[in-house]
Amino acid sequence: MSLSWYLQRIRTFSAGEVLYRIRQRVQTHFLDRRLFASRASGGNFDEEKTIKVFLKSAIIEKIDSHFEYPIFEKTVDVFKPINWHLDVQSGKCFPSSFSHKINIRSDEYGSAKHVWEVNRMLFLTYICQCYSGSGDEKYLKLFMYHLTSWRLSNPYMVGVNWYSNIEVNIRLINWYYCWKLLDVPALQTENAEFASFVEKVWLPLVKEHAEYSFRHPSLYSSANNHLVSEYAGLFVAACCWDIPHRLSRLRYAQSGLEREILLQNSPEGVNREEAAEYIQFIDDFFLVAAVVARNFGVCFSKVYENRLHDMARYLNVMLDAKWNYPQYGDGDDGFLLRPDVGGHFNNFRSLLSAFAAFFE
Repeated sequence: MSLSWYLQRIRTFSAGEVLYRIRQRVQTHFLDRRLFASRASGGNFDEEKTIKVFLKSAIIEKIDSHFEYPIFEKTVDVFKPINWHLDVQSGKCFPSSFSHKINIRSDEYGSAKHVWEVNRMLFLTYICQCYSGSGDEKYLKLFMYHLTSWRLSNPYMVGVNWYSNIEVNIRLINWYYCWKLLDVPALQTENAEFASFVEKVWLPLVKEHAEYSFRHPSLYSSANNHLVSEYAGLFVAACCWDIPHRLSRLRYAQSGLEREILLQNSPEGVNREEAAEYIQFIDDFFLVAAVVARNFGVCFSKVYENRLHDMARYLNVMLDAKWNYPQYGDGDDGFLLRPDVGGHFNNFRSLLSAFAAFFE
C-alpha cells in the first residue's frame, strides 16, 4: 500500500486510536520482540527436549492411510507430517523469524492466507472424531504428533503463524472442540502418555494463545470480524481452561462480545460489513460463544440472545429453498469450524441448523 494511503487513514484516527496504535507498536515491536529474542536464543532446552520425546513417540510414519484435506484449490495430506510454514499453492516457505517483521504483502514467501488456512487446524476435529468413533490409537497419536510438531515449529512470536490474532483465536476454538471430542479429563486418567502430553504440550500452547489474544486486540477502525474472533476465542479459552487471569479474561471477553454483537449487527440481524459470505463466518463466532457459555453455566444477557436470534432470522430469510445465498460484498472462503471435511461444505445450511437447535 502507498504512503498516501497510510497518511489518509491516519487522518481519520481519533485521539484515542492514536494512543491505541502507539501502545500496539510498543507491544509488537518491543515487548513481543523481547519474547522472540528469548526464544531465538535457545528458549528452555529441557522443555524442548521433553516436547521432542512426544514427537518421536508418535507413530505417524507408520500410518499407511491418507486423507487429503481441502486448502482452497489445493489439498494437504493430514495423515502425514505437515510443513507449517509452507504455502501449498506456490511451494514457497515463510521464514522462522520475528513474526511482526515478516512481509506478508508481497509474494516473496508466497501467500500467508494459504499458510494460515492450514494452521487453523480445522482438520483436527476430524481426526478427533475418527478417534472418538473407533478408539483406534493411531488417530490419538496423529493428533498428538500434529500439536507437538506445531509447537516445535512455531515458538511464541516466531514465524508467520503468530502474525494475525484472528488465526490464533480460530485455533483456540478448534482446540476446544477437540478437547470435548476427546473427553480429555477422562482420557487423562486412562492414558498416562496423553496426560503428560496435555500438561507439557497442549496446555502451554493454549496459555500462549490466550495471552496473545488478549495482548493484541483489533480496536477502533480495525474492529470488525477480527475483534469478534478475539473476544470469542478468549472467552472459550477462559471457560474451558485454567488460563492466567481466568476470571478477568472471561469478563473482558464476554463484555466485548455483548458490545460487538450490537455494534456489528443491525436490529434486523444484518451484519454491518455488508458481505454475504462473511455472515456464516461471523455468526459462527457469536453462536459458538453462546453455546460454550451455556455448557459452562455462564449467562449472556437477554439482549445478546435476542440479537443472536435476529441474526438467525435474517439468515433464514436470505437463503433460498436450496440454501443458496445472494452474492453481495466480498468473499473470504473462511470457516471457523469444518465438521464436513469432504467436498463442498455449505456452512450456511449447517449454521441455520445449529441456530435452530440452540433456540429450540
